This record gives sequence, C-alpha cells and structure tokens, in this order.
Amino acid sequence: MATVEINLSENDSVKTISVNAFSKGMFTAFYKINNQYLSICEKDFQTIRYEKNILQGDFEEKKLISFNTKNFYIKSQNLLNETKNFITYFENFDKIFNIFSALFYIRFNSKKDTNTIFCFANQEIWSVKYSYFSEEELSFSDKKYPTKKYIVEFENVSKNSSSRTDILTNNLFSEENQIILWFSDDEQHLPIKAKYVMSPFSIYWHLDEYWHKD
Repeated sequence: MATVEINLSENDSVKTISVNAFSKGMFTAFYKINNQYLSICEKDFQTIRYEKNILQGDFEEKKLISFNTKNFYIKSQNLLNETKNFITYFENFDKIFNIFSALFYIRFNSKKDTNTIFCFANQEIWSVKYSYFSEEELSFSDKKYPTKKYIVEFENVSKNSSSRTDILTNNLFSEENQIILWFSDDEQHLPIKAKYVMSPFSIYWHLDEYWHKD
C-alpha cells in the first residue's frame, strides 16, 4: 500500500504542486518507496519546471525537467547520470503539462464535454483526452457527494524511446489503458476517486483527507 500526499500553493505569479509518495504498512517490508515530486507552474498549470527525486528499493533517480514553451522544447537533466540528459522538441501546443499539473488542470476544467491536452511523461509526449461520462454519488468523510465521472485516454504523439523508472507514474500513460476520475460536482472539484483500468486487475485511489488553508 502506498500513500500519496499532495499540496497546492500559489502566489501572484506561479502555482507550486508538491507530492510525497511513500510505502506504508506491510508493503514497506517488501518494497520501500519514498518519492518526491515538485511542479512549478504558471497560473493555468502550464509546467515551467518539474523535479523528481525517486527512491524505490535500491533504485535512486533525481531529475530536473525544464519546459521552454517559447522555443518548444523540454530539457531533461538526470542529476545522478548526465549521460542520460536529453532534449525533446514539441509542436506549438497550446499547453503542455507533467502528470500532476495535468491532473490539476483537468480537475479545475472538468465540464460536461470532451477536451484534449498534452503531457510529457516517460520521455515522451502524450495526447490526453478527457471526456465527461456520467454523474454518480460517492461518499467521502461521512458525507455524500454528487460527482462527475470522466474517462481519460492517452495517445503517444512523439514516439520517443520510453523511460519507465518511476513506479508511481510510469505505467499511467498507455494507449491500451484508461484512467477514470470522479470529481465532486461543486466549486472545489474534489478528486474523490480514481481508477486505473488495466489487465489483469485495476488499481484504485481514494481520497482519504482534504484540507484547505485560507
């Protein structure tokens, strides 16, 4: 079992998403996870800089990924092995995200329609289509919430060589699988539940705690 803690803060110019993922309970005895992620974004969640500090069992990785939207390239620096540094060029997309800034963008732009954004993951660029599917009532913190349910599908548009070293996010981007998201149908758009649809079994995430600092 893994726990993921996510914090969103902002000032007048940028939003900052910090994520801490760690193994918990009996799972720690078999495979220890202690991953940190930091996303510096523009006000609309367009990624400026994305940092990853991965510690999974005996594997360690530190990456700094810079998004240059003026010149349409992404620079990835491996801070432990500079031979793995590389630059990816992309088309003049309206916006391009990392996995966490993309999820926040979808969360706050979840309407009853279909939209497509672009995301950099696994050294590749992906088209991410999210579509409204239905309404459903779910429980969180002893309260019933009406939610909007979305289907998220992926298409690889860069065809680069893949790098899947991060156990938390590396398999989320796949043309064969889907993610289903449930957001509360209110001003907060709380991510009540998520499901990663894959074979032979699906993976679920459930919101455990939420707090808002005024």
